[in-house]
Amino acid sequence: MAGNTGTDFNYLEFFKEEIRNENATIKIGAVNNLHLIASALGPNRTVAELIPYVVQVVQEEPLCNDDEFLYSMARQYAVLSDYINGHDDLLIAPLEHLAAQEETVIRDQAIQSLCKVIEKRPALAPEHLVPTLHRLATKTDFFTARVSACALLPLAYRHVKDDQKMGLRRAFTMLCADETPMVRRAAAHKMRDFVSVCAKQDLLTDLIGVYKQLSQEDTQ
Repeated sequence: MAGNTGTDFNYLEFFKEEIRNENATIKIGAVNNLHLIASALGPNRTVAELIPYVVQVVQEEPLCNDDEFLYSMARQYAVLSDYINGHDDLLIAPLEHLAAQEETVIRDQAIQSLCKVIEKRPALAPEHLVPTLHRLATKTDFFTARVSACALLPLAYRHVKDDQKMGLRRAFTMLCADETPMVRRAAAHKMRDFVSVCAKQDLLTDLIGVYKQLSQEDTQ
C-alpha cells in the first residue's frame, strides 16, 4: 500500500480485491494490514462499510473455509478496536462467530481478541458479552462453542451486574456437566479462574457440588 497515497484511491475496493486473491501471501498480508485500511477510511467509514463487509465475507465461501484467513481475522478484530471511535460492540458478534469454529487456534485467538475488547471496554460485558456467552454455552450442534464459553466465563463474571451472576454460575454448572468430555475438561481447566471471581457464599451454594464432581473425573 506504500505507493497508493492518492486522495482518490479507493482503499476499500483495494482491500476487497486483495483478500480475494488466490495468492495466500497477498490475501493474508491484506488482512494483517486491515488497520491501515481502517486508518485510511476513518472511523465513520470503517464502522459503516469496512466492518460490515468483513463480517459478511468471513461467513461466505471460499474464505469461510480458509483457516489461516479466519485466524488472521480473529486477531485483527481486536486491532480494529483502535480505529472505530468507541464502537467496540460491533466486534463482539463476528468474534462470537469465530469462537465457535472447529479449529482450535481460530477459537483461541477469537477468545483472546474478545478478552482484549472487553478489558478495554468493560461496560460492554453486561449487555453484549453475557448474551454472547449464553449463546455459545447453549449451542447443541457445536461443542466447540461450549468450549469457548468456558474460557469466557471468568472474564464475564468479573465485569457483569450482580443480577446476572447467578445465570453465569448456572451456565458454568451446566458446562461442567456437559455430555461432551472436551467441554467438561474445558470447564475444569477454568474452574480455578472462575472460583477466584466468585463470592465465598456463592461457591458454597452453587459450585461445591460440581467441583467435587469434576475432581472425581479424569479431566486433566
